[in-house]
Amino acid sequence: MNLYYFANNIYQFSYAIPIYEKIGGTFLVRDKKCLTQFKWAMRKMNRDNLKNGILNYPKVKLISKGERQNLTGIIIFCSNSISLKEYPNATTIFLEHGTGDKKYGGAKPGRENPLDYAAQKLLSYDYIFTSGEKNIYRIKNMDIEIDPKKIVKIGGTRFDEIICGELSRQVEQKRLKIKDLKRKNILYAPTWLFGDGTLDKYAHHFIKQITREYNLIIRTHYHDYKRIIQLKLWAKLRGLKHVYFSNPLDQIRNNTFHDFVVSDLMISDISAVIYEYIIMNKPMILISNETKFRHDMPGKMNAMKYATIWDGKSDINDLIKQSFADKKRTAKYKELLDNCFFYNDGKSAERAVEFLESVE
Repeated sequence: MNLYYFANNIYQFSYAIPIYEKIGGTFLVRDKKCLTQFKWAMRKMNRDNLKNGILNYPKVKLISKGERQNLTGIIIFCSNSISLKEYPNATTIFLEHGTGDKKYGGAKPGRENPLDYAAQKLLSYDYIFTSGEKNIYRIKNMDIEIDPKKIVKIGGTRFDEIICGELSRQVEQKRLKIKDLKRKNILYAPTWLFGDGTLDKYAHHFIKQITREYNLIIRTHYHDYKRIIQLKLWAKLRGLKHVYFSNPLDQIRNNTFHDFVVSDLMISDISAVIYEYIIMNKPMILISNETKFRHDMPGKMNAMKYATIWDGKSDINDLIKQSFADKKRTAKYKELLDNCFFYNDGKSAERAVEFLESVE
């Protein structure tokens, strides 16, 4: 089987990694920057018997859009970046990178009616791997109808290792080099500019306030990874301790779900991680957000209706304490999980592989 994975940025490949680990394939990148980042981030990830360079990364090709359209086999798109032109020799599948509340992208900045363009791209795939009812609802919320035969229900591929108990809190604490193990760990995982991310607005405040009582783990969005050095230096110059950083550029070793395991509570905004975090059944605080990029989601699939909301003004440490004590609210996350995601049985990647093999 000729199987390919394409993404605009390397962090989007993380949703395909569980599939790659079971069936293999070749990754496709769009430019030299992505190629360099891929080789480093995916080091020692090659599942084939023959080593691939000193770093032993998976098979990867730098390929133009025109060359991509001439490929034979199956192409899994981890970003909504399919060309509206035909792929005569390939089966195309969309695997979205996260199921959050932000509307679908896929259009270049400045394009007229970018959401309409993104919707047309969604209609172009032969199949769509869906993680749950929320995934399907988001597509419908783009005012399009996808043929039900194109919808392939697999569940959340990145949930598998959590559900199967493959991750260790102790291992992840060592990775982050957390020193005070008696403190609870608060994860702050904001989105970036698209979606009104809150990193610039609240990172410094959280470092100053939260580290007084807790360990703070900051995981920026991939597009903000360069800010980590600045924030580290800012905290060091002020003698602030108990703050740690998980670099999304090193995607495999600093996997978002690995950060979930080591955390005791998460703070976020409109990032897709707010729906992925509910698999942990841990407290969550969401920052009030009125972005125009939000989907209009029904209450049963809207994390804002379930989580504790911070208004940006009240004492964040007091709200953290209240969230730890609010056991009834946390227990409701199982309901939200089942409303948003299919199966949750640790076999999502396995279902994807079964479908891929049936296509051939």
